[in-house]
Amino acid sequence: MKRLLIFIGVLAIAGGTAAVILAKPDASISLDGVTTHRVTRGTLQVTVTEQGTLESSSNTEIKCRVRGDNTIISVVESGTQVQAGDELVRLDTLGIEEEISERTKFAHLAESAAARSKADVEAARLAILEYEDGQFVSDLATLEKNRAITESNLRNARNRLSHTRMMARSEYKSELDVEEKEFVVAQAQRSLNLIETQIDVLRKFTKAQQLARLNGELKAAEALHEADVETAFADR
Repeated sequence: MKRLLIFIGVLAIAGGTAAVILAKPDASISLDGVTTHRVTRGTLQVTVTEQGTLESSSNTEIKCRVRGDNTIISVVESGTQVQAGDELVRLDTLGIEEEISERTKFAHLAESAAARSKADVEAARLAILEYEDGQFVSDLATLEKNRAITESNLRNARNRLSHTRMMARSEYKSELDVEEKEFVVAQAQRSLNLIETQIDVLRKFTKAQQLARLNGELKAAEALHEADVETAFADR
């Protein structure tokens, strides 16, 4: 009977303890000097207190590509979270803007010079075609026309000379008349020889000289244009 009473007492104590635990699930309790606590899922916080320097495990080095000395007028605060494309540092742009404006002026001038030199190149090319198909043909046609006229004059002079000589043999013309007609024939022959020489010089020498000069001017214009294009590219 005594053992039965002790067992019932233990059950009563255990039941009271269970009631306390159910009523306060997060509270710590003590059973016979042992402290217990209900385990639940949550965030584990680890705090370390120590002296030292805190550094980032991953660093990105930012370099300024603007030449010369520059003044920083604003910068993001240390520790700020940023994304790609965010402004981190702002420089004083007055000096840069003035330089850009000055270089822009030179770039426009260089573009204008390149455009003019390009027009000069086209003009030099057209000058070659104009001489070969225009001026040379015109000069040659003029000389050939003069040669045809001179040949006609020479034939007429020779006919008149033959007629005068025939009349002189019949004593209808004097020797002086014959000499005059011979002089006219000689003059016409010299004129024809001169024109033929001019035609030969035009074809062999004048044309070659003119084309050499015009081709030289074309090459000079092309070289100048290339230089202007490079200058314009650099300024741009």
